[in-house]
Amino acid sequence: MKNLKTYLKQNWLLLLQNSVIAIATFGIAVSPFIVDYETLPKGYELPKVIFFQIICSIIIVISFAITIIKAEKQKEFKISKSFKLVAVISALFLISTFLSTHVNIAIWGNSFRFQGVITYLLMLWASYAVYININKLNWHLLSLGFIFSTIIQCGVAYNQFNELIRINPNSILEGIWINGTFGQANWFAGRILIALILAAFYFGLRLQRNLTLRIIFKLYFGILILFFLIVLGLTQSNWGIISAFFAIGLITLYELLPKKAFITILTIGIFISFIAAEIFLQKNTEYNLRIDILNSITTILTQPINLQQVRILSFGFGFDTLGEVFRDYGLIKGLLVDRAHNFILDIIIQNGFIVLFIFIGLIAKIFRALFNSKKDRILDFTFMALMAWMFRSVIHENGIVNIVDFMFLLAIALAFIPKKLHSNNSLNTK
Repeated sequence: MKNLKTYLKQNWLLLLQNSVIAIATFGIAVSPFIVDYETLPKGYELPKVIFFQIICSIIIVISFAITIIKAEKQKEFKISKSFKLVAVISALFLISTFLSTHVNIAIWGNSFRFQGVITYLLMLWASYAVYININKLNWHLLSLGFIFSTIIQCGVAYNQFNELIRINPNSILEGIWINGTFGQANWFAGRILIALILAAFYFGLRLQRNLTLRIIFKLYFGILILFFLIVLGLTQSNWGIISAFFAIGLITLYELLPKKAFITILTIGIFISFIAAEIFLQKNTEYNLRIDILNSITTILTQPINLQQVRILSFGFGFDTLGEVFRDYGLIKGLLVDRAHNFILDIIIQNGFIVLFIFIGLIAKIFRALFNSKKDRILDFTFMALMAWMFRSVIHENGIVNIVDFMFLLAIALAFIPKKLHSNNSLNTK
């Protein structure tokens, strides 16, 4: 007991930092299961949003306390460039909100999602807290949280499949899809996709252990990968399945090729994959609504240039307002559409091109780091998870769980960029 007290006294700041990642892991692992079955379909998403608002608030408070404690120890308080960038993004979010023609929705979110600026600011600053507190040891806690949560979700989905087979086998072919507790198969597919990539990370590790342990380790994660693929197939999320093959291709090339050859092929593959997504969207009759959304957003963004149009292009319409915007413009009549079903268009329509350019700059920063460094499995697989998420989101919309997954992964990738590659304008000033 005395040794424990001594350890806690000497390492309490480190424990606080690890607690930020532990709480983030708890949020990632538990959030899919937060459902109110009495208020469906809203009961799938709204409880998750409220849950994440609480989790993000706790993360922010603890991280703020850590920052104050560090400043007192160092007898000075420096504002890092990364903090300034997050503050600028926050300011842009607020500008988009208060310039919106639907301010109330932009603040609180629409009645189905509650994903207004309050929710996004909490997620943004919680992601920044993850960024400044993550390290390559507690990263494993976060990644295993993704994996084990998804294992349980896949168990739920398998039970759903068996129940549908028992009650009405034809219902599966009629479009009643397997979705775990996400409420939508595409959202569930997005989580499986990330867990699949992280399981592949562990499967490919070269452990310095005895042969028996290595075989058990490989066998365990190999079975997990197969299990994830089977359940992904049960969801019938077509683009989610295609995205999984995209991810498997990335991982295979990564394991077989030198780093620079892999990045070169990845660069080419990104352009080809987005072109393929566009062709798929145009040719598949199931996605006609998405074409209507794309054409409608294009109509909005190509209006004659005046002061109001410059404001719209720069700052967008605010979070969660797309359904109202379509009504204002007389577009997508008779349907409630509040997402663009394309994450790039969602950024543009909600926050404008300024935020989009910042986002592209962050992705480019990670990409440049990958090109100029040796293999780093944690950074590389985190980036592959980001790429697979973005590829899937070219066509699919995202629930709150998917959005938080992405924001945390983006923060982690930025945090793990090798320090020697940082310029004077680096985001990472730790």
